[in-house]
Amino acid sequence: MLADLVNALFYIAQPWPFFWVLLGTFLGIFVGAVPGLTGGMLITLTMPLTFYMDSTEALVLLVAMYVGSVSGGLISATLLRMPGTPSSIMTTFDGYPMAQGGRPERALALGIGASLVGGLIAGVFLVLLSPP
Repeated sequence: MLADLVNALFYIAQPWPFFWVLLGTFLGIFVGAVPGLTGGMLITLTMPLTFYMDSTEALVLLVAMYVGSVSGGLISATLLRMPGTPSSIMTTFDGYPMAQGGRPERALALGIGASLVGGLIAGVFLVLLSPP
């Protein structure tokens, strides 16, 4: 199990998979920040492009787009009080008043940090609790 995890990390560190992670994350954050657009819509629109890609790289791109869109939803929720994605509705209750109070950088940093910690914890549980 540990060998598979190390192989996956080495695979992601190669140039093309890393490029797809960066591209997917950038597109996801952009789409997630626009109210009314979701990660599911982005994946649906880009699915035909993945037919000509390697299956592993396509999966990396799609997962990066989804994770980026969920994290990107906090931008508009914090700054405009309009959640970019349904998962960022609760961010409007804490992030928007903090941004209106003159601390938008801190509100965005806390949201991004919480998204990072939540993603890491979920990833650890996924690795530990999935069957071999």
